[in-house]
Amino acid sequence: MSEFMMSVKGDKVEAWKDGEPIELSKSAMDGLLELSARQEALSVESEKIHRKQDSLLRGQADEDDVEVFDWSLYSALIRKARKDMGFKTAEAFSATIYRRTRVRISRDSIYKIEQGKQTPDAMQFMAINMVLYNEPFPGRIVTSCLCPEWVQIMNGGDIPLSWKHGNYRDALEAMGHGDNGDGKHPSASFVAMATGDNQDLFEDDEIPF
Repeated sequence: MSEFMMSVKGDKVEAWKDGEPIELSKSAMDGLLELSARQEALSVESEKIHRKQDSLLRGQADEDDVEVFDWSLYSALIRKARKDMGFKTAEAFSATIYRRTRVRISRDSIYKIEQGKQTPDAMQFMAINMVLYNEPFPGRIVTSCLCPEWVQIMNGGDIPLSWKHGNYRDALEAMGHGDNGDGKHPSASFVAMATGDNQDLFEDDEIPF
């Protein structure tokens, strides 16, 4: 039975069959690169899930915590956009980023960002977007990567009900309140007034303490 091995380094793919190097067609190389990118994205997502599970088991994360921005999706989008614009290598893309924005991003950083292994800082994020989308905060791209809860709020919607319940209980706990002595909890309007925040951020979940 033949043994097939491959190595992916940036945009370069090397392959061996039974220990001997083999030539790859461009379509095969593109397919393997795409497969490698998908595997990297799945690995990143799996790691995130494991970290979330560990945090929940240790009681260090709230069940309402959300991943505000999907960096794995952003990585896949900019990788595709870079290739669609004709940048065959991260080196070429890096050079253009500097020429156009005067922000330096190394080849290795670009590869890591595209593979979901590194989150870009603010300047890198804006510089990449300026080259690929001609604006620092491209609405379509940003919105597609934001969590549904934030998109809902952006569009004039309310925060999720579970967030309101969580805010209410957290505020009462911080203030040292239980019920009012008659089995009832302080109202959401009372909590809002005590915290100085908007009432629409709180709602009594009517769960006994």
